[in-house]
Amino acid sequence: MGSTYESRIKVISKTQLFGTGATAATVGVLPAGCRIIGIEVLVETADNAGTSAVVDIGISGTTQKYAANVDVTATGPASVTLLVPAHPTADETIIATLTEAGTAATAGEWDVVVKYLQP
Repeated sequence: MGSTYESRIKVISKTQLFGTGATAATVGVLPAGCRIIGIEVLVETADNAGTSAVVDIGISGTTQKYAANVDVTATGPASVTLLVPAHPTADETIIATLTEAGTAATAGEWDVVVKYLQP
């Protein structure tokens, strides 16, 4: 006798490259009533901007709503602190915004992953 299981955990994600010409990229849309349970930034290729390279995760107008200054200059999982508990009352388009300082980067690739519970 089998059992049926449907996961309420959903994911939106986006791969971002240093040289795409855009400093902000749409990660995906969070549905109204969901609850963010985690954000990960997985750096495949370190961003080699001269001084620093950080990613903010938020929405248009509040680019640091969910995470701020996530360092993408070393490969592997980056340290991400969820800034606010998220229960959007309307659908929200999540964006990842890159800010570099110093010499322009010639390399860099990372994935932004937002995990949430479906309402």
